[in-house]
Amino acid sequence: RVDYEYYTSSIIGSIALDDSGNPGIVYYTIDEIGDFVWDGVESWWGGDGNVTTSLVYAKYSGSTWSSSTVYTFPLKFAPDGEAMFVVMGQSYYPYLITNTNTLDISQVEITQVDNKSMVDIEFWRAGVSLVYNTSTLDVGIAYMADDGSGTDQDLFFVTSSVLVAPSAPTGLTATPSTSTQIDVTWNSTGGATSYILYRSTDNFSTTSTVTTTALTSYSDTGLTASTQYYYKVAAINEIGTGNVSTAVNTTTLAGAVPYDGSLPLLPTNSKQKLVYANDIYYLTFTSSTSGLWDIYITTSTSGGAGTWSEPVVVSASNIKTDDNGPQSFEFVYNTTASSFALAYTSTSSITYFTTSTNAVSWSTPVSGQMLIGGYFNFDYIGNNVLFVGKSNTVGVHGALSSYSTNGGSTFVTSSVFTRDVSAADDPSSSMLGARIGGDGSLHMIYFSGGEDGTIIPHQLIYASSTDNGVSWTTTTIGTEIGTNSIGLELGTLSLNSNDDPGVIYLNVDAFDGSNVTYTARIAKQSALGVWSTSTINSSLTTNGISGFPKEPVLLFVGSDYPLTFYPGANYNPVWAVSTTTDPYVFSNTTVSSTVIGDNTSHGMVYVTSTEIVAMSYIDNAGQLYFVTSSLALPAGSAPTAPSGVTASGISTSSIEYFYWTDNSDDEDGFIIGTSEDSVNYDDPDPIEGLTPNTQYWFHVGAYNAYGTSTYAVTTTYTNPDVPGTPTISNVSTSSLTLTWNENLNASNTAYYILYSDGTTSTISSATTTSITGLTPNTEYTFAVRAEYLGSPGTYTAYSASSTETYTLASTPTAPTVTTTSATSLNVTVADDGATTYAVKVVTGATTKYLQADGTIGDSAVWFTYDKLYCFSRW
Repeated sequence: RVDYEYYTSSIIGSIALDDSGNPGIVYYTIDEIGDFVWDGVESWWGGDGNVTTSLVYAKYSGSTWSSSTVYTFPLKFAPDGEAMFVVMGQSYYPYLITNTNTLDISQVEITQVDNKSMVDIEFWRAGVSLVYNTSTLDVGIAYMADDGSGTDQDLFFVTSSVLVAPSAPTGLTATPSTSTQIDVTWNSTGGATSYILYRSTDNFSTTSTVTTTALTSYSDTGLTASTQYYYKVAAINEIGTGNVSTAVNTTTLAGAVPYDGSLPLLPTNSKQKLVYANDIYYLTFTSSTSGLWDIYITTSTSGGAGTWSEPVVVSASNIKTDDNGPQSFEFVYNTTASSFALAYTSTSSITYFTTSTNAVSWSTPVSGQMLIGGYFNFDYIGNNVLFVGKSNTVGVHGALSSYSTNGGSTFVTSSVFTRDVSAADDPSSSMLGARIGGDGSLHMIYFSGGEDGTIIPHQLIYASSTDNGVSWTTTTIGTEIGTNSIGLELGTLSLNSNDDPGVIYLNVDAFDGSNVTYTARIAKQSALGVWSTSTINSSLTTNGISGFPKEPVLLFVGSDYPLTFYPGANYNPVWAVSTTTDPYVFSNTTVSSTVIGDNTSHGMVYVTSTEIVAMSYIDNAGQLYFVTSSLALPAGSAPTAPSGVTASGISTSSIEYFYWTDNSDDEDGFIIGTSEDSVNYDDPDPIEGLTPNTQYWFHVGAYNAYGTSTYAVTTTYTNPDVPGTPTISNVSTSSLTLTWNENLNASNTAYYILYSDGTTSTISSATTTSITGLTPNTEYTFAVRAEYLGSPGTYTAYSASSTETYTLASTPTAPTVTTTSATSLNVTVADDGATTYAVKVVTGATTKYLQADGTIGDSAVWFTYDKLYCFSRW
């Protein structure tokens, strides 16, 4: 017979309930049997048949069963009956099987407990029992086994420190603390190393993991007000994650009234800055609580009414104030580093800056420098940080720079300039901007004014550095500065795409204490360092409004078109743009009739993608405004500037050759200009009819329908003119004075003297000289020519020669006298190189001269040399 398989069946070894009351079952299944022998006498199957079984673990989750084969045991069955028991394994040895992850019943750990064969205590039952001590985390096993003697059965007890997954935590509570936070706590679980917290809003139809923590509490934040939340928690140890706890739920508190998205009403004298980055408008401003001022930020993707976020504080400490309210601050976006930067002066007069990639989380503030009064300007590009601030002392205006090339880790501090203003009773000053160029150059603008602009003239001072702020070069600009004490305090520096600086400033033309007339101007430096000014708007009048708005804005947009935002007549907000590059011609647009507040600032950005000019300002009631206007820049652009302009073939009055390199293919033509001061050019101007020996600047610009390029410039001197005919004076035996007509701009020339014997000598730019070392009684003539000392050096022709001139004869040798009679003498005169001689006769106190007839007379008579003269009638 071979039907023994009908006499075998699966055997349940154990059943238990978990902490949630869900059952688990461990049981054997028969996988394969064979080789048994039928005993017809005893009517059973016997012999050394083989049975292969599997131990299966099945678990009920509350709605479904899942199972997993955890071990396969090939068992030997004895003739006295089959033994199929939980944890009886190979050779009937006891095995401990532990499910190591309650979430996955297939993960088990199998450990052989002993090498003694367990024995039956009844049919189908082995003597074994299992307990788990939750206090000591030990497993206890009691079982009946053969000790190896084969004569009896013994009871054995063993313990093991085998670790199992921790049980579910108890005491789970959830308590709302705010409209966005729930505090969750639970009891600790023995053997747990950490806990995992789960959350749901639909009673765990869907589940999210909140956190994994070693603590037994957690504050769940960022939640929605008035919303029900469900929580469960499970413990974790080296074995795995235990069962989850029973769920609890609670509801967050009701939230505050949602922010209405409007811009706030601010205290008097507040300041604000506007930045556009990552398709978002960022608007920062100062505001105070209980007299302490902070910097706030609000954002909007469109800038429309009701779209602004609730303002939050971004300054780490309160900011410094003065008589005009909170001091200004800087807020910029570093496109190279994709980072925002905020710079401000604290109440302790220390200037800080901090950075952020999202304008929400900010770095620990870094000290830039300690400035006099805390007045400064700031810029941040790449890893470079620049502070420039006032360093005034009594009677001295000055500025100090601090520059870092490593993000603010270290700074190089230098003096930018100093200016003596001690003669003014009440000098004033203002920082107008500091910028870092794309080429690493540094730039700043400073206003230094005297009391009335006369004793100590107002100056708009520009300074630049090309050696990381170690040294600075200064230039005074703004030649039309008025004499009023508040003239030119108001302005802002900007750089175009070529790092050429420009500044908008408001020049006060008249002020009587309540009424003010002023002009808005822009000063711009060319690529060659030459400054020129253009008027944005003139004769702006404001009557009966106290104070003065600050910090107008200048940007260079598109093809370096200047775009400005400033207080117009009656302090109404006005923006202006010029779509010509040089000279600038501005069109002005008044934004509204609101009055910009005293000591407040202007904000402006241009969004190229949408062709939007966005502006922000604060009115005299403290209301913060954001407005936009469309600005479509010319579709094309001005041509690229020429280069390599050269002037050659220079004469006294013209330039024969004037040429340059054309760097564009879209120009309609070129503008050529001539200047004698590098500022004022005549356009167009023929390069002829020039003044001799004069320095000229020549510029060339390309133009088309979209504007004129920047100008390429060169400078040179015309040749000097031929000097006038020299004249001779002060002749002696060996020297004379030579003088000629002044050559134009003689300081740029040297003169060459040509002698009649063909020799030459050189003198400086003087037009007179003393010529020495001449031969007595010698005829001389002289001519003069001029040399231009510039490059290339050229000579004029020689002037006409001077008249023939003799040097004086030297003193002759004493004559020889012999007596011929009582009344006559013979006088002999030797040849000493002179052509004629006169003989002087002295008797006592009387001086006479020898006459031609031998007599003595009063007048000298000239005779040829080497003659014998006879004197009778003596």
